[in-house]
Amino acid sequence: MRISFLTMQINKGALVNVNKRFASRLLQRGDAVDFVSASAISDDDRVGISEHINLMSLNTERARTIFFKVLQYLRRSRPDVLLVSGYMLSIITIVAVQVSGLRTRVITRSHEVTSAYLASRRTTFDRYVLKYVMKLMYPLATSSLAVSNAAARDLEQVLSWAEDSVVTLYNPIVRDEIVNLSEEPCAHPWIIEKDIPVVLGIGRLEKEKDFYTLLKAMYLVNKSRPVRLIMLGEGSLEMELRREVSSLHLCDQVDFAGFQRNPYSFISQSDALIVTSTREGLSNVIVEALSLSCPVVSTDCPAGPREILLDGKCGILVPVGDAQAVAGAIVRTLDNRDLTRERVAAGQMRSQDFDIDVVWSSFTSEALGERSKP
Repeated sequence: MRISFLTMQINKGALVNVNKRFASRLLQRGDAVDFVSASAISDDDRVGISEHINLMSLNTERARTIFFKVLQYLRRSRPDVLLVSGYMLSIITIVAVQVSGLRTRVITRSHEVTSAYLASRRTTFDRYVLKYVMKLMYPLATSSLAVSNAAARDLEQVLSWAEDSVVTLYNPIVRDEIVNLSEEPCAHPWIIEKDIPVVLGIGRLEKEKDFYTLLKAMYLVNKSRPVRLIMLGEGSLEMELRREVSSLHLCDQVDFAGFQRNPYSFISQSDALIVTSTREGLSNVIVEALSLSCPVVSTDCPAGPREILLDGKCGILVPVGDAQAVAGAIVRTLDNRDLTRERVAAGQMRSQDFDIDVVWSSFTSEALGERSKP
């Protein structure tokens, strides 16, 4: 069987790691795997991707050109299953498969809260046109998946579908792999010295991650006690965030460590992970932190964090955009060790629900259309 993962970019984000974990299992059982990127692929993008995966680029981000390139790819490679991420890319792919006449299974994947994504579109025209075309084309896909129950229910509402029409497929973690990587030395001096508590902020430096709220929270915390923040990630807002750090006089308390291929050595040795997003389809980093016994503070944003943290049993949930609440949660996490240990233990148990061994059966049945024998 040939299985293809189609995305706009092969990049450093969480999606490529999720795809790699599924691909590893597919390769083990003898399937052919393609990673297809609409945009160009750099040498850095190839790092960490198995040589047994067919990595290819359509070399375009223009919708009209993508359609013809996808159609060409379909006719040349004839994949049995095509898992596609991204709303516009999903629509284009569905049309291309219809035109090709092939019996390829098209599986759309929603990695965020669809209604929040639509609301973030620049113009009302963009929002309504995309929603209309999704309603028109998504029923032609073989199946639609979402990364959390909340994201699945949201997509159903957007598309006016019946409940349970969209299937939840959690992003998998490979616990042994994460634990092994977490045991590698961390070269950051604040981790090595650890004379002051260290918390982490991880993710793309973009608007939806709302790192401004995290920085304001760090300012409030440091008014009463010293706590350091390491930021892992890159993005278009880096210079603005650096200016904010300077204006808050936090240059000695906040460090931008950039993209790290192994964030797990940071996570396992930090005092807490702080997530201040305005929206998260799931939040892989929260799951990974739970698996490494790292305490979690997260905004109660739509829709993944509350689902992962079991309504606050496995970590502290705070209102979106509330720096005072984030600061208070950081202090409680550091000070109330007994309660933090209880949440960490519950988080360890919860993280098992996202293990590849648990998620794999859903992947094979929902994505590949394979039904287990009774």
